[in-house]
Amino acid sequence: MDRSLAEIVDACIEANEVELPVLDETAMRVHELTQSDDYDAAGLEALIREEPVLTAAVLRLANSSFYGGLSQITNVRDAIVRLGSQKVSSVVIAVTQRDSYKMRDPGLQAVLGKLWHHSLTCALGSAWLADRLDRKDLGDHAFMAGMLHDLGKLLILRVVDDLKASEADFDPPMPLVHQILDAMHSDRGAMLMEKWNIPQIYADVVSRHHDPDFGDDETLLLIVRLVDLACNKIGVGVQDKPDAKVAASAEAQVLGVSDVLAAELEILLEDAAGVAGQV
Repeated sequence: MDRSLAEIVDACIEANEVELPVLDETAMRVHELTQSDDYDAAGLEALIREEPVLTAAVLRLANSSFYGGLSQITNVRDAIVRLGSQKVSSVVIAVTQRDSYKMRDPGLQAVLGKLWHHSLTCALGSAWLADRLDRKDLGDHAFMAGMLHDLGKLLILRVVDDLKASEADFDPPMPLVHQILDAMHSDRGAMLMEKWNIPQIYADVVSRHHDPDFGDDETLLLIVRLVDLACNKIGVGVQDKPDAKVAASAEAQVLGVSDVLAAELEILLEDAAGVAGQV
């Protein structure tokens, strides 16, 4: 990898030459409310209804094949009941970030679109796998961790986009940009999580979802890692990995994911990708 490009990107971040992404005001208020001991659904409903884009996203997810019930959800309050406050908070964070940080460069914008699609698919798949592993206690955590795990890529894309706009001779080829994304996103994502004051349980997944070492008891981390791998295998990622061996992975072995369950996961993720494309 061309270390000089990595150093340029890192230097821009360290020198504050690029504005760090900030958590949208509405997303911040939603996050703080859902983490508060004083949480109430009516307050959450009021915040979401202030933003038509958020209202539409929450309703679409509540009525999707993943969460749809016998009846159509037509209001935010019922959507919150069906999804749960933590899933709603995760969707709000993701949607506001997607809509707030458009890339000026068309190639980078295409990567950002793939990143959003991958993140929501991974969130849906992680929540599903937690349930299939009889870890319903981790369902909401798995959804949010899956949604946020690649957050560092957003920051790096922003830096590269700013550099391309401000420096005429800065035009790295896309394969090199992908190498930088892969190499740097975990550490830089952890930095953003700290800046946004996101709970440590999610920051750990963001910072360690590509670490070679992990503990057998780190179930949340393992779930997100396995679903991330499966997403990339089926072509729902920033870069595809069609030869990935999901059932044979170390994560699958530790979690006790059989060949049959791994195959179910891949089929499930195909459906999740369709849902993610509509939210």
